[in-house]
Amino acid sequence: MYRKKSLYSTFVLTVFTCLFLNSSSLFVNTSYAEQYKLIPSVIHIHTTIGNGENTPEEIVELARKSGIKVVIFTEHDTMKWIYGVPPLKKIIQKVVDQNSIQKYGAANYINTIEELNKKYPDMVLLHGAESIPFYYWKGSYFKKNLALVRGNEHIRK
Repeated sequence: MYRKKSLYSTFVLTVFTCLFLNSSSLFVNTSYAEQYKLIPSVIHIHTTIGNGENTPEEIVELARKSGIKVVIFTEHDTMKWIYGVPPLKKIIQKVVDQNSIQKYGAANYINTIEELNKKYPDMVLLHGAESIPFYYWKGSYFKKNLALVRGNEHIRK
C-alpha cells in the first residue's frame, strides 16, 4: 500500500512539474543564449609596461582597426628575481629585473589604462595582472653559469 501511495505521489508531482515548466504564463523563457551578443575581444595582452613589444595605446589602436571592442591587458605583477649567495645573500647577489607592474608602478599602470578608456570611449579596456608562482636558480654564481629556471612559467597540472 505504501508503495502505491509513493508511486502516485511521484506521478502527481511529475505531472505538475511538467505542466508548470511548460506553461509560458508561469515560467520565463529559459533560452538565455538569445539575450547575449558576441563581442570581439582579446585577453592576456602584454605591452611595454611588461614584456610586450607595443605600448598600451598602440595595442588599443591595433585592436580598434581590427574591429575589436574589448581589450584585457595582463601585465606581470613583478619580473624581479634575486639570488643571494649564502651566507652573504645581501652582499653577493644576482638580480634579474625586467619591466613589470611593480617596476612601472601599480597606480601608474591603472591610470594609464583608465586614461585610454577616456580617450577611447567606444571600447572596454581592462587592466589585469599575472603572477609568477614559483621559480628557482640552477648553476653557480661563481662559475658564472647561474640561470633562472621557470621564471616566466604558469602553474601546470
